[in-house]
Amino acid sequence: MNAVIGTAEPEFITPFDINIVGDYNVAGETWNILPLFTKMGIRVLSKITGDARYQEVCYAHRAKLNVVLCSNVAIQMAQTMEERYGIPYIEESFYGATNLNNCLENVVAKLSISLGDSVVVHELQERT
Repeated sequence: MNAVIGTAEPEFITPFDINIVGDYNVAGETWNILPLFTKMGIRVLSKITGDARYQEVCYAHRAKLNVVLCSNVAIQMAQTMEERYGIPYIEESFYGATNLNNCLENVVAKLSISLGDSVVVHELQERT
């Protein structure tokens, strides 16, 4: 939190940039969900998991939402990022079709709150 996050800037940002925050063991879960987020038009700016890349953690402070997966440490990180950078977070699970569906809908709902009622938001909701 103090030595890495916020030390670099991404090449560009979008209104649909999110971070996935979790323990090492959720890294494999993200491999399956990343293509779904891409199809929806949501960019995973940073994965703060066991397979994180240093550079993407550096610019995690530019995300619009943190999606926290099963972790006491990750929730503390998300809470600190909300305090420091104003990034809201939601706690989700990718286990099972119902949880995955709820996660995708919750991500879109949370992003929609910050973007308001726009054509882009409606398109994102339709894709989801």
